[in-house]
Amino acid sequence: MIVENGKKLHVLADDDEDDHLIFNEAILHTKLPLELSYAEDGRKLLEALENDVIPDVLFLDINMPNMNGLECLKAIRSKPGFKSLPIIIYSTTDFNPTVQTCFEYGANLYVVKPNSFNEIVKIIEQLCTIEWTSMANTPTADFFKFPSVG
Repeated sequence: MIVENGKKLHVLADDDEDDHLIFNEAILHTKLPLELSYAEDGRKLLEALENDVIPDVLFLDINMPNMNGLECLKAIRSKPGFKSLPIIIYSTTDFNPTVQTCFEYGANLYVVKPNSFNEIVKIIEQLCTIEWTSMANTPTADFFKFPSVG
């Protein structure tokens, strides 16, 4: 499990302020010791990563200004120090070519943003308790897109 010994998990989410507030509220409902960091766009996210604000798990939106999620994902994976950083694409986009590109660029999972607050809480609970270090760095295409929580 990624959360252990009272350690707080640093999660960087997407650029949308409303989504950030909902994501933060969902984190509070998980009862897990999670801490949310926020980046307004892809460039600011890369700056934070380069300034040692390294999350344990990164939730990355595709549709961000200045540098979109695909560009950001590609840039992150090009840096040797970030090869093992778990990156979860968390987006409203469900376009298969985009999903495939995220897989090819090295994301660990792809999650379509759910419509229900309770589903967001369940997804965060599930994804923030994965033992990422024991998972292969490259997922298989069959298990890349995270299933809907019902």
